Amino acid sequence: MKLTKRLIILFILMLPLFALAQSSHPVDVFFFHQNGCPHCEEMKIFLAGLVRNDKAIKISAYEVSSDLNNQALFIEMAKAYGASPDGLPMLFIGDKAINGNYPTEVENEIAKCLSLDCASPMERLKNSTPDKPNDALTTDIMKLRWIVLILAIMFIAVLIYFSREKRNAAQNKGD
Repeated sequence: MKLTKRLIILFILMLPLFALAQSSHPVDVFFFHQNGCPHCEEMKIFLAGLVRNDKAIKISAYEVSSDLNNQALFIEMAKAYGASPDGLPMLFIGDKAINGNYPTEVENEIAKCLSLDCASPMERLKNSTPDKPNDALTTDIMKLRWIVLILAIMFIAVLIYFSREKRNAAQNKGD
């Protein structure tokens, strides 16, 4: 009788843990890496182990050294999180950006998102309202065009001035 009560109590106490383990919503992890990066390779192996143990974890991996679209997504995602896209590997999980090879931090954030309903990093990207990703680049290109145009006009003006001076000097010699 005592054993049955203890088993029932133990089962009731363990029930929330089973509920967490069988999470109904996936945890999206955006993983940006570079070929040849040893820290990235270590993180890739670590993430593969997590996915094997829990099918609710969905890894979206993006190689950034050879794919311009992945680079652009990386920069946009970092902006949405207020992070600097200056190191790899970088992971985006829930409301956190993790820069570097920190398995414990990644595991803790995934565990948090398994217990809570964290938004996908893609949702955060869609809901962020930073400048358009190419606005800064477009502005820089426009500034550069204006500078080149002004320098070209100044160069032409100097050429015209010196050619007139040369012509006037030649005419004055001839007079």
